[in-house]
Amino acid sequence: MRALIYLATTAAVSFIALHCGIDDRHAGSGSQTTNGVTVAAYADSIVVTGREGLNVMLFAGDYVPIDTPPGYSDTASILVGRHRFPSLPHGFYSVLTIDENSGNAALFQEVPVGDSIFFEETDTLRPTGSISGTVLWDETPRVECSVYSEGTPFSSATDESGRYRLSSVPVGSYHLSVWSTEHTDTTHTDTTGALPTTVSVTADSLHVTDIDLRLAE
Repeated sequence: MRALIYLATTAAVSFIALHCGIDDRHAGSGSQTTNGVTVAAYADSIVVTGREGLNVMLFAGDYVPIDTPPGYSDTASILVGRHRFPSLPHGFYSVLTIDENSGNAALFQEVPVGDSIFFEETDTLRPTGSISGTVLWDETPRVECSVYSEGTPFSSATDESGRYRLSSVPVGSYHLSVWSTEHTDTTHTDTTGALPTTVSVTADSLHVTDIDLRLAE
């Protein structure tokens, strides 16, 4: 469940928060099931509410896991039912929550932080899956490539057969890009012409296979 409200003034934010009980001191309190997680975003912070002990990872929307450095990220554990990431620049973020005991996870993408915005989304921790396939150029498998999904920690190098595999991927949609030292002088090559580039992992189809990515010529 997702709620995204654009509020006209700071005063309106304070009024609605106080009268609806949705400010970051109370976001999601008392409403969590065992596997439920709620992410709420405000003008300069993100609050994650869930079971105590869950691991939480925060990534900027332009985070690229194969870059050095990859971009802004932060990690924490939920204590006393919630964790707050404060003093965040305006922009979009991804929030990954993981139960280390079960391996179940939930990924929240395109979480907005900015003035006059209140965002809230609730999801359930579920088993994770994988995305796999082959990177091709002119129908030839390519080695020394990296496949990644921007704004997430998920990446994979291709093997000697051009195969890649993104593992422990939560339910969600992922836009795949490829970096290749052999194919181009540019840093990153989007898989233009590769179908599909956006891949969905669902509860009914956790392991998505045979996703071939064709590098643009």
